[in-house]
Amino acid sequence: MATREVVVSAGVFRSPQLLMQFNIPNLQDRPLVGSTYQINMNTSSQEFNAENVAFFNSTYFASPPTGILTGTVDITSFENVPPEFNLTLSPATQAAITALPPDWPVFQYLPVNGDLLLFRSIASKPPTSTAVVPNYGSIAAAVAAPQSRGSVSIRSADFSDPPVIDIGYLNDPADVELLMVAFKRSRQAWRSPAIRPALVGDEYWPGYDLVPDGDDEAIRNHVVENVMPIWEAMGTCAMGTDASNGVVDSLARVFGARGLRVADASALPFSLPGHPASSVFGLAERVAEWVKEDFGTGQGAAAVRDR
Repeated sequence: MATREVVVSAGVFRSPQLLMQFNIPNLQDRPLVGSTYQINMNTSSQEFNAENVAFFNSTYFASPPTGILTGTVDITSFENVPPEFNLTLSPATQAAITALPPDWPVFQYLPVNGDLLLFRSIASKPPTSTAVVPNYGSIAAAVAAPQSRGSVSIRSADFSDPPVIDIGYLNDPADVELLMVAFKRSRQAWRSPAIRPALVGDEYWPGYDLVPDGDDEAIRNHVVENVMPIWEAMGTCAMGTDASNGVVDSLARVFGARGLRVADASALPFSLPGHPASSVFGLAERVAEWVKEDFGTGQGAAAVRDR
């Protein structure tokens, strides 16, 4: 049994579950525990790669493997809403974007050497070209500053029971509008002079026949029906200045508890633009330093205030 301090690091879904099951007075009913769940969401389009895939395959299957196929996603890019799309956004969405820090990107784009349909259960339509063996490239176009929120709750006092997760996809209309822009931008990228020469045939999925460029209703339906995560949830035990707006303080100590901290992505107060692994590592290192600083002083257990 811990005599000084406990550091919870069970992940964005299990950490809030643990806190709600710890039987800590005033904590089980704390509305912010598990309530500010965020995750980046993306949509995508698929294209045929050119015939040089045979060369790339030969380098990949060499010993040792070399070439671009050794990494599925090697680059990524970020941007804000291009001016040409600003007027397509509602006032509420524009206000949400304006509230972001000036250097905070709205979109992230991930070119993928593969067919992202493998992540879905929907049926794949036949290739639009049979001149070459089908080989695909995709652009995962993500909203890096999502406005939608989900939650995590418990179904029982037994930790072996999985928590109840409300993903909250697209429960804020701003995310639908932004995903529509991201989808349109990915199509523009495919048609750009830099990329177009590397392609054969037209868009494979969803295809201009099913989702025409100028049909906003079709684009909206496509992104809503096919949204997927980037598996980077955070914020279910978010940092805050006090118990009214957070679960842990700036030193990752749980409000209303003694000798208890949280050190994982659940403590991040908002969704980060990009992949959060390095930020989670940084948080873990800082928590380790804070525990070391408090060790032997009694602060790890006694100085955590009841709030």
